Amino acid sequence: MYTIRDATEAFFALDRVPPEKGAALDKTLRNLSQRVYMPPVGRSGRADTYSLETICALRLLHKASLFGLDRWQLEKLAQYLHVADSMAGDQTEKFSGGFRHLPPIEEAVQRVRVGEVFNIGIAMLSDGTIKPFVDWRPLGETEEIAEKGVALLAGAGLQRLPQDAAFILPASRLIGELIEVLDVAD
Repeated sequence: MYTIRDATEAFFALDRVPPEKGAALDKTLRNLSQRVYMPPVGRSGRADTYSLETICALRLLHKASLFGLDRWQLEKLAQYLHVADSMAGDQTEKFSGGFRHLPPIEEAVQRVRVGEVFNIGIAMLSDGTIKPFVDWRPLGETEEIAEKGVALLAGAGLQRLPQDAAFILPASRLIGELIEVLDVAD
């Protein structure tokens, strides 16, 4: 389990933050962890503790915050990362007595550990709605899968709204770097 202090130290090392800005980084991460959905798993003294997956989500949210995404967009991304969606075709994990759908951030950590490369982002659709997404597709499959999706929607009498803008994070790289730093610290 990790605290915000652990995340601060890891981000400090990864981003080569100047020493005089260390306290500001810590404050920024603490504020971010309180403003968006970041479920703690326990407590260590007076500090909340978080899973590796939640600290990885914090890394992505911090980068999105630095880029300029507003609080509402950050919250939408945080919820998306932490909540499994059985209708989205999320990966499942077996346990005695059944299975559960994995939230995107848990699946992302598993995929990083086996060397997959992917992006996570937020798209703005033509009607102004914001839709977080994960692009698990290997390069080269993009067009074929997109065409099948459009055909499937058309067959159901639905239409996919066009995407007007997107913010994309190189999530596999950001998560991989963080895992490496946190594993060394353990």
